Amino acid sequence: KRLGVMDTTALSICMENDLPIRVFDITNSDNLVRIINGESIGSLVSE
Repeated sequence: KRLGVMDTTALSICMENDLPIRVFDITNSDNLVRIINGESIGSLVSE
């Protein structure tokens, strides 16, 4: 698998402000549109 590194500053800001993070395969060009349209793709990280 090709795993990328997430921006630690962005992660910290999301955690401090109780914002969920969606982790998904961005190399598939349809995934972002599918997420915007409400599909549950990838993993949702939240408290």
